[in-house]
Amino acid sequence: MLAFILYLVILPLFAQNIAPYQTYQIADLQMLAGEQNYLEFFEHARDIPPGQRNEDWQKMVISMAQNFTAQIKRNKQVDEKTFTLIEDLHTWPILKKDEFFTSDRNTIGKSYLEQCFVINQTKKNPCIEKLLIFWRRNPIYPELGVTIAELLRSQIDTGDLHAAAAMNQKIEINKSYHFQYFEFYRPALKDESIATFTCSKLPVQQLLLNEFYQLANTTTSTRIKQFHGELHPDCWAQIKKSFVLAITKNTNDKELAYLVLSGLKEIEEQTQSLYLTTYLLEKPVPGELFNLAWSNVMNLSKTKVKRDEILNLMKDIDPLPDRIFGSDDAIKKRSIARLFNDYFPEYIDHYTKSCLSFLTGKQTFENGNPTVHCRQYYELSKEQKILLPGLEEEFKKAFQI
Repeated sequence: MLAFILYLVILPLFAQNIAPYQTYQIADLQMLAGEQNYLEFFEHARDIPPGQRNEDWQKMVISMAQNFTAQIKRNKQVDEKTFTLIEDLHTWPILKKDEFFTSDRNTIGKSYLEQCFVINQTKKNPCIEKLLIFWRRNPIYPELGVTIAELLRSQIDTGDLHAAAAMNQKIEINKSYHFQYFEFYRPALKDESIATFTCSKLPVQQLLLNEFYQLANTTTSTRIKQFHGELHPDCWAQIKKSFVLAITKNTNDKELAYLVLSGLKEIEEQTQSLYLTTYLLEKPVPGELFNLAWSNVMNLSKTKVKRDEILNLMKDIDPLPDRIFGSDDAIKKRSIARLFNDYFPEYIDHYTKSCLSFLTGKQTFENGNPTVHCRQYYELSKEQKILLPGLEEEFKKAFQI
């Protein structure tokens, strides 16, 4: 009973010492705005009920937010408390829609994150987590996305992480946070004002090429088309050059490049003919592509101009395509050697001359022997009787040398 009486006596006294939350009126906010008292203003700006947030209130909030961010930018240094407040203000619908405030928010956030990495050189994961949250709150700004990606690259791209980044693989920060670089570049890759510049960057080109190559290796042409549709035409034009180069230079990626370009119906007739011609001279596999390549060589026989165009492109490939001559499949290599001798003799002539020029030392080749399987070719040519008169003796002398 005594305890209950004490409770009744003490409770009113305790309550008197608790200051109630003071709700501000519009006049209070106007006074704070005049004083440029930003912190107290934003603490109470939403004391005004939604139904009373008229045009005057809206203008005042936007003006105070813009002035506040301008002041922060002038000071240059951004502490965590200020960064957190700006991020909170960015959730306000009226400010999230304001382009000037949003632009300043992005600039301030970038400055804070750069400072975070400088201060926390040995413990970067918390900064990366903040960066991901910052970006994912509104991941639509092209230039900001590129900036974020490059900031991340400068901080974590070493060793295996660099390889993972180039391949656009998922990079784990911890159980809660992971990312792929493409998420930051995506807005810029389809933005007319920045796509060309972004896609001219070598890391971005490598990322896009590898993404296309992975899709060509693992998915259907539909997914390749979807990914292609995410790129601005100016961006795609730059990436396409790399695919064409892979084919014209006969690189290890030429097969995937051909799959991408042909799947998108973006391959020119000459590039396709070059790929199909070299395909037969490498390690062709019986099937639809083999049949298409075979028909291509037969069709070349109809037009000398086209044969000359393809031959000129093949002359730039070093070493010359010739792995078929070293194949263990005797039937296949005999058939293909006969096909080229009958329908594209200009290539056989060029290969023969290059082989002899290297063996006899008549010509110096920057990268060494341009005809790796020259001896196997010679043996096959003798067997198939496709060497021109007199050349067999030249080969015999050259091999003796």
